[in-house]
Amino acid sequence: MRWMMLSLAAGAVLLSGCASVVPEYQSNIDFAKVARIETAARAVGVSVYWVNYPTKATSTVN
Repeated sequence: MRWMMLSLAAGAVLLSGCASVVPEYQSNIDFAKVARIETAARAVGVSVYWVNYPTKATSTVN
C-alpha cells in the first residue's frame, strides 16, 4: 500500500512538471527580413534554403 501511494505521488510530481505555461512573447516569421535576404541572394545568383526562418518577438500580453 505504501509503495502504491509513493508511486502515485511521484507520478503526480512528474506530470505537474509538464504543465504548459502561456508564453509572454510569441515568435513570428520576420517576412521583411526574409524578403531582403532572398532578394539579395537572387541578385548574386545564390539559392536560399530556409531551415529556420528568422523570427521576431511580438507581445501576446494586451
